[in-house]
Amino acid sequence: MRIVFHLVAGPHDLIEYASLGFGYLASFLHEFGVAAKCSVEDDPQTVLAIDPDLIGLQCTSQNYGLAIERAKYFRERGRAKLILGGAHISCLPESLHPAFDCGVVGEGEDTFYHLVRLFDETGELGPEQFAQAPGVVYFDQGRLTQTELRAPLDPLDTAPPPDRSILPEPRFIHVSTSRGCLFDCAFCSSSVMWGHLRAFSAERVAAELMALMREGYDRIHVHDDLFVADRERLVRLLDILQDRDLLGAVELSCTVRADLVDEYLAELLVGLHVTEVTLGLESADCATQERLNKGFNPETVRRALAVLDRFGVECSVSAIIGEPDEPVEAMRRTYSFLVEQVVAGRLNGAEVNVLAPFPGTRYWNLAVERGLVGELSAFDWSRLGAPWRGLLLNPHLAREAARLVAWDRHLRALLAALHRPLIVLAPDRDDFDLEVAPSLMRAVFMLADEPGLTENMEEGEVDLVRFGPDEMLRQLKQVVSDFGEAPLLLFAPDLAQAAAAAVRALKLALADGSTRLARLRFDAFPFVAVAADALAWGEEKILALIAGDEAALPPSMSVAEPIRIRELPYADLAQPIAYEGDVAEFLDRYAATLKKGPHG
Repeated sequence: MRIVFHLVAGPHDLIEYASLGFGYLASFLHEFGVAAKCSVEDDPQTVLAIDPDLIGLQCTSQNYGLAIERAKYFRERGRAKLILGGAHISCLPESLHPAFDCGVVGEGEDTFYHLVRLFDETGELGPEQFAQAPGVVYFDQGRLTQTELRAPLDPLDTAPPPDRSILPEPRFIHVSTSRGCLFDCAFCSSSVMWGHLRAFSAERVAAELMALMREGYDRIHVHDDLFVADRERLVRLLDILQDRDLLGAVELSCTVRADLVDEYLAELLVGLHVTEVTLGLESADCATQERLNKGFNPETVRRALAVLDRFGVECSVSAIIGEPDEPVEAMRRTYSFLVEQVVAGRLNGAEVNVLAPFPGTRYWNLAVERGLVGELSAFDWSRLGAPWRGLLLNPHLAREAARLVAWDRHLRALLAALHRPLIVLAPDRDDFDLEVAPSLMRAVFMLADEPGLTENMEEGEVDLVRFGPDEMLRQLKQVVSDFGEAPLLLFAPDLAQAAAAAVRALKLALADGSTRLARLRFDAFPFVAVAADALAWGEEKILALIAGDEAALPPSMSVAEPIRIRELPYADLAQPIAYEGDVAEFLDRYAATLKKGPHG
């Protein structure tokens, strides 16, 4: 039997992770004796050229319309049975389109195996077979029919590890160590899709991590809702990796609920070499948090970020604006909180999303009640990817679109500044000790007297290199050539002044792109400049500035004051910004710029 899996993605979707779901389906079939050749194919023409017996499709709700068109394409040109799975059909089985033979509702392995076995035994896959399989939605003589739900796999170790050999090479590698969630956030459908929280054993997780290490992967993302929920499992995982002398062999990242963070959890994360986490803030407004049913308040997130920062774990935060009853001031409070945490050095990333009423959530039910959805057969599913096109549940979003975009751009500018490679230029020192967070810089270049010198003093997270004058200038020119205007140069002849807070303040002063040269309020040094500008000052001036010659200081330097930066842009943008054009097109254009990335 030939089975092809096909992920239906939009033309602008950024696919960073391979779909482990397909790998789980394939390995489950093989584990339980089904002789099927499985592959994952992105190109529809390739799918048809294989001439498979079954095509398993998966899509998000915003791509469901595209999935229907893809199914019609396959049906008109091939003979394969078409089975739809994933979150969309699991959360909204009544939306099944006749272009599909059936949909798998909920966890897929056992149900898909059952369907494949019935097809293998009978040579047919229609209503008679579907009726025998729990967890299936299908059409029987034109009438939509759904069988009883199938019980989730428990224990979860019943599912063998995913067959990664059939998956395309991902941008990032990831593992799944649990399914489901203990909580019930109003905007999330995880509980509807997966049911109660179930986790793979620590032994199983360790085995999968070690297999990926043997393949050469040294950075792995844990793609769970609640990786840290069971601390005993984390301790057991840490012990297993420690027994095999593998702690620190791979960097992990994961999501963390803020109300689960304390110093003990932070110690466990550091012990497991978790270097990055993402927390769900959702809103910095307490009343909005309560309506979102998040289960904690913004102060909980602030405390969690402080704890994780003390333990050196890099943090990102996700947030939501557009809850139906959220006032504009509450949205501003969310942006203010994020800017405050970025400036404090506790956030390396933040993403603010407009609330979309996805199927399986309370907000989908509200959108239906308000008449925003209508007949499912006529609904434009792509609107879920751009809710400002007729799916906004909050009346302020359209009226205040220009102001919200301004706040969002400011936040992104601050984050972009933190991610620019910073190079510290300093005189040659035997007692070099610069106490600056490694995440704030790319390298330290020390100016020595000997011409032609290039000496790597230390390589690692921050490179320390000694250069003679000629090599220093050549290297700076190469940096500008490689990175364009992105790098910032920190001139720090007095290293004691270049503490982490000073460096961060200087970098943030250049965040909006209009300031290209900044210093601290009370001192001429250290100061920061855009690298391309610094080279334009001339070679002699650059060398003099590295040596600390105040006579060579450029004029008209801006002053970097962290307190002033924290206040922006709220003092400037307290009043509404008028926008006379089509708001939906305006937000479409902004969303398109975000998809291009920070340098698009």
